[in-house]
Amino acid sequence: MKGGQVASRIETQDSVALIVAIEAIGGRLADAPYDVVERVGRVSFEKVDDIEVRWDHGVIVVSVKDKSLGLSDLKAELVRFAALGMSSSYMYAAFRIEAPSLSGSGARTFADDLERLHSVAASGIISEWIQCRNDFDSVYGISAKVAANTVLSVRDLRRDAATTRAIFASTFRSVFPVQNFSDVALVSLFDEYTSSHMAKSRRRRRTVLLRELQDAILLPLLPVDFIASSSSYLRTPIGYVLDPRRQVANARDYSLKRAAYKNILRRWWKHTWKMTLADFLYRGPIRCPMCNHAVVRAMIGTRGFVCSGCGYQPFLTVLYACDCRSAVPLVRQPSTDGLAVFTELVSEIRREPRTCDNCNRRILPENMFGRIFGFSAPWPVESFSQKMLIDFRISIGWNGFQFRVPGETPLTLLNKGAWDPADPDAFNPSVQ
Repeated sequence: MKGGQVASRIETQDSVALIVAIEAIGGRLADAPYDVVERVGRVSFEKVDDIEVRWDHGVIVVSVKDKSLGLSDLKAELVRFAALGMSSSYMYAAFRIEAPSLSGSGARTFADDLERLHSVAASGIISEWIQCRNDFDSVYGISAKVAANTVLSVRDLRRDAATTRAIFASTFRSVFPVQNFSDVALVSLFDEYTSSHMAKSRRRRRTVLLRELQDAILLPLLPVDFIASSSSYLRTPIGYVLDPRRQVANARDYSLKRAAYKNILRRWWKHTWKMTLADFLYRGPIRCPMCNHAVVRAMIGTRGFVCSGCGYQPFLTVLYACDCRSAVPLVRQPSTDGLAVFTELVSEIRREPRTCDNCNRRILPENMFGRIFGFSAPWPVESFSQKMLIDFRISIGWNGFQFRVPGETPLTLLNKGAWDPADPDAFNPSVQ
């Protein structure tokens, strides 16, 4: 039982560390400077306490609890903080308690008195501060100076708690531009970062730089054209100038990506030219499962397999262009949610090991966004057969050129809200 409690507390540390780090990045963490990222802000584990948010000349010591706290528990924490404050070498030291709940009226009254102490200290009225300080000292027998530098955060951040994911999603949306991303995608990101960033850093006693965490989160959220337009520039105190070294690196990435694309296209042509010839001479093209238009199998151009009528793509593979000009598959049939695609890519890259089948080179994360591209075909492209689309057409209700709902197609039903592509059988022809 004790081992399970320890494991639960450790997992709570990971989720608290992630949420506190994001609050610090967004300038929403109490007692942390708004520009903590610029001040070499970082999160450390189990050096002074469970978690510390540090920056040059300052620190916030975070004590993580996974059970309800009573008055005696709270007083004991402040006494411990007082001892830590006296031994701290930082010019500024603040303290924070993260607890899922409070137990008893005494603890709740203490929380109210602590909040009042903060308000009076922030007002700057000396006479009120002296009175409030003396009252706090006499009632609790604890230094009001330490209490004024302590934040009591009561919220359930245990890793498996539903409230944790809700708080993470809300905090994340308030800091990063992801208002259009689903809760499912954000939960996936929460699981990814608590396990890959925080848990791994805690186990290794490694410091997490807030700048690195911010960049890792922000990079996939930036518009592709913004990244492309700024990646060749170097910022100076008086503006931006083209960096020849970055230009050369970007041009090389573009050249490798084009070469890898052309190699895949050659393989696609070689595999499908007989099918295309048969379609043209006597068989006729495969019909789109969505709109019944002829599906185009590209022989010229760069599109793999797509319907020219409605844009339907039965396949999509995200690939990475290796230095040897070969394509390395990263994700097959990725999500259309940009954030989910990113988490899928990160998950793929972090699998041990990710190498090119042709030259055995490892994929470099720093090159990912300059060399990633998509191709509208299955992988490997030689696995494609027309039977795939024929079987899918039959499964959703096509019989030759006739759909099971007279006068309709899956596309028209989808536009009317009468068909769910995730469940081909769940359609309602009565919806007009």
